[in-house]
Amino acid sequence: MAEEKKSFLITCPGQLAFVHAAQKANMSGKYEATLVIKRDHKYFLEHGGPEALKRMQAAVEENVKLAKQKYGPNRVIQKPWRKGSDKGHLSGFRDEDIYITCRTDGLPILIDGRQTPIDRNDPDGVYAGCWAVLKVDCYPWEAKKKETGQPMNWGVSFGLNCIQKIADGERFQHQNTADGMEDIIIEDEATADVAIGEDDADFGFGESEGETTDDVSAMF
Repeated sequence: MAEEKKSFLITCPGQLAFVHAAQKANMSGKYEATLVIKRDHKYFLEHGGPEALKRMQAAVEENVKLAKQKYGPNRVIQKPWRKGSDKGHLSGFRDEDIYITCRTDGLPILIDGRQTPIDRNDPDGVYAGCWAVLKVDCYPWEAKKKETGQPMNWGVSFGLNCIQKIADGERFQHQNTADGMEDIIIEDEATADVAIGEDDADFGFGESEGETTDDVSAMF
């Protein structure tokens, strides 16, 4: 059976987050980038954002129909859109934003606004916070349990082909602070003369209610 030909589209402009263009992400095992779509920003409004977003929406709905035809009409199909409020505690995400995460098994192409290649190891090239458009394909999927091979989830996602950086932006940073900490000074390494273990029951990792440790083998 011939491999189905991918149909690509160009996304609306957005800010990148969680960029893994040089090494695969630990969680997914794929190269990936998240596109944060800010629908009130001038880059979105002045560079074809509304029209491109409509095309993306149409591609998703088309693939939702395809997924129901392929996997069953009663399947609940997960769409790729996520609310910015889901990550509102992180830099760069606002409640009114939406975002998508695009992944690929192979290295994505990186280019600038003039289609000149970007060094994927350049920290000032493609980074979280810069503005970009992505070349993606939209596809349906089915996830199965590893142990049994039984289908458990269905959805539509965007595959990543190319990242085109169109402008620099304020870098997304996770801000850590020392608020709430107190001064603690240890003068030496002397061991305190206390009985360790007497209060272990306070943590709840002693014997469980209704169990005894008389027969250790029975607990495993």
